[in-house]
Amino acid sequence: MKYELLKPCALCPFRKKTKMRLHRSRALEIGRMMLDFNGGVFPCHETIDYDEDEECHIRNAGQHCAGALIFAEKNGNATQMMRIAERLRLYDHTKLKKNHHLVFDNLKQMVAHLTKEP
Repeated sequence: MKYELLKPCALCPFRKKTKMRLHRSRALEIGRMMLDFNGGVFPCHETIDYDEDEECHIRNAGQHCAGALIFAEKNGNATQMMRIAERLRLYDHTKLKKNHHLVFDNLKQMVAHLTKEP
């Protein structure tokens, strides 16, 4: 997984002005994952392909979602993989700061937006 993206894509679920809608349980799942100290990785939607069975395939090692990284940083968390990537100089959280305003401030705000009717 690469950590090169600096700005969330248009369909990013962490982006304040996204048109994406999710079930409440999925919104909570991905938001909580980025707030968990151990956390996980969340690939950018633009680096995923889906086959006819709706299974996802990450292209070219994929890119970590910039919105997810910003969301975690805004909430005072860096997941285990973020910390490892930073130590290996594959990730620099300071490069994301100029796009903090694009991402939800907290989980409650994120879930409320993603689960409302369009």
